[in-house]
Amino acid sequence: MFKDFIDMLLCKRANLNMYEHVQWTGSDCMLNQEKIHLMSRLAMLEKEKGKELRGFRESFRSDYIGIPLLKNALRITVIFLMILCVWIAGSVDFILMIIPQGQLKLLSIGILTAYLVVLLVALVITFLCISSRYYRDLRDAREYEELLKKLQAMEETGCVD
Repeated sequence: MFKDFIDMLLCKRANLNMYEHVQWTGSDCMLNQEKIHLMSRLAMLEKEKGKELRGFRESFRSDYIGIPLLKNALRITVIFLMILCVWIAGSVDFILMIIPQGQLKLLSIGILTAYLVVLLVALVITFLCISSRYYRDLRDAREYEELLKKLQAMEETGCVD
């Protein structure tokens, strides 16, 4: 009798946050191991990837991929303009020599071509990286939702599958 009382207290103490996951069968205390495993896995996913999962679930695919593409396009443009300003400042004599010869148009076409090539390469790399991250987060979100559904089904039935 006293041993049963101590066992009951120990089970309650060991499982303070998950009291509803204790199944009482007579005097024995048995933890629902599968339910605890699911809850632990869900907690680990939320801790490791909680921010990504929330951001993923709150946005569309086009937003998830398009916003980083736009940000990188703006970054590349600013960096390219800064480099161009430094180059112009260092090559003022060359530019002044080209102006009377009428080759400034060719120089500007070359600069524009270089900008477009750099921008295109950077955006392709960004697209590939963001797409792979999108599909990884999609897989993680599906796993998370699947675990939640399984846990909810266990809560509703009150038994272990």
